[in-house]
Amino acid sequence: MKFSIVTPVYNVGKFLPKCIESLMSQTYDDIEVILVDDGSKDDSPAICDSYAEKDSRIKVIHKENGGVVSARKAGTEVAVGDYICCVDGDDYVSSDYVENFYKILCSRQYDVVCCGHVEFSEDSEKAVNMNCRCGEYSRDQIISEIYPYLVQSETAKYFSATLWAKAMKRELYLPFQLAVDNKIAMGEDRAVILPFMIKVKDMYVMESCSYYYRHNQSSMTKVKKPLSWEQEKALVDHIYGSMIIEDYDFEQQLYRWAAHDIFNVAKSQFNSSEKYKVIKNKIKEYMGDPIYKTAIEKCHFSGSKSAKLMELALKHKWIFLMYLYNKVY
Repeated sequence: MKFSIVTPVYNVGKFLPKCIESLMSQTYDDIEVILVDDGSKDDSPAICDSYAEKDSRIKVIHKENGGVVSARKAGTEVAVGDYICCVDGDDYVSSDYVENFYKILCSRQYDVVCCGHVEFSEDSEKAVNMNCRCGEYSRDQIISEIYPYLVQSETAKYFSATLWAKAMKRELYLPFQLAVDNKIAMGEDRAVILPFMIKVKDMYVMESCSYYYRHNQSSMTKVKKPLSWEQEKALVDHIYGSMIIEDYDFEQQLYRWAAHDIFNVAKSQFNSSEKYKVIKNKIKEYMGDPIYKTAIEKCHFSGSKSAKLMELALKHKWIFLMYLYNKVY
């Protein structure tokens, strides 16, 4: 059983050696590591090439910068493994990361196997299990136990829709990755995993936390800056268009998820240097978009005070509350 590990690389030279060395030291040997240099401007390309010279299991793709989606597509298209694992270039994994997947898949070749992860920074680390029970899931159990919060439940709970910390059947995963628009740069994991999970027939969730996710304060998701309404609209359009709902009613979940994301984008606008009144008017203008307007009108949260407050802020256009929320959190 072969595993293909796809690693997008963009200006992560500081962290890349640790990532690659963790992959090369796997206790399970039948792997290929596909490093996709997405037009890096630092020493990442040279690092990729130097490791490829040392280990024949490493493939390197150098391409023009096109974003993480295009990088994952490029890596996945040349992958030959039975299963795909995604590892980001500034993260790393334990030495038994792949072997843990292999041991589970020896008994049954599940469509996907998931594990927990360790969130770490320079001065702390915390183990985080999957937010569901560990063990085997049949198709019926996925529907009864995971579907109620796959997108977003009334309490704002949602399935862990990361591409990392998972081993996915390549033939099942590939079309969902290729279907994502390259311009989606935020929420791109969710754009793949949500429609992917609709097709999953069986799954296994492990107790182990063997993926190490770096809290890199300089990364795209950590820098305090306004999020793009255009990026958000592209993501919403993709997920709305790719979710198959005849087997289960995801309509209300999609409204909640979209409203939650709209709130996050709206409050982030206060990270810009524009005046409050200008930002306020822009937020109201974007919230008038038909798809956003419908999500806001029809979303409903309960059982979570923060989620309910978010709902009220959106429905009543309490822009100052968004401003305060952004400053505090």
